[in-house]
Amino acid sequence: METQHKTLSKIADYLKHYPFLLVTIAGLVILTIVLIMDIEKLQELKLLLYGVVLLPICMQFFFEARKQSHKHNMQKLEEAPPTVNSAPATPSPQAVPTNQPKYSTKTVIGCVLWVMCLLAYGDSSDEELLDVDLQYGVIMFAGVGLWLSFSALGEIRRKESTGMKLTIANLILCSLFILSAIGWIMDAGEPY
Repeated sequence: METQHKTLSKIADYLKHYPFLLVTIAGLVILTIVLIMDIEKLQELKLLLYGVVLLPICMQFFFEARKQSHKHNMQKLEEAPPTVNSAPATPSPQAVPTNQPKYSTKTVIGCVLWVMCLLAYGDSSDEELLDVDLQYGVIMFAGVGLWLSFSALGEIRRKESTGMKLTIANLILCSLFILSAIGWIMDAGEPY
């Protein structure tokens, strides 16, 4: 029992630095339980597969890649040989590090949400497109993406982050997904 506790403690210590990986593991546990109970339910929960398993793992890889590129760039700066000048060393305006705003995380998450809506539509048959629950799910995901994009737009205007072009694309695409879902609901004969 003591060994299992130490092992779980080590796993928890490792995963506290990777929250999206933790969400992915929780999603895999949920999907395993669903598969044990009934394979038919997996068809109904395919958006859960995208949202709880694939989305967080993609986000974790994205953030890890950004961390690694930052570490790599810092190592290059440290390893760069000092330049030899005959003139006295004076600080140049370019040598002063500037605090540049980072790319908006909300924009990236909003982009992932409309891609999930696209995957939901692309993986659906004609009968499934008339399913009202699918359309409500698309409205929910696209609505959250729209809200995140508006929030990111405010950050970009305040110069706290960058990514204006992708934010505008997110706003347009999330709005189109919401409108298309409302259209599909109207075709199904259900009031929205």
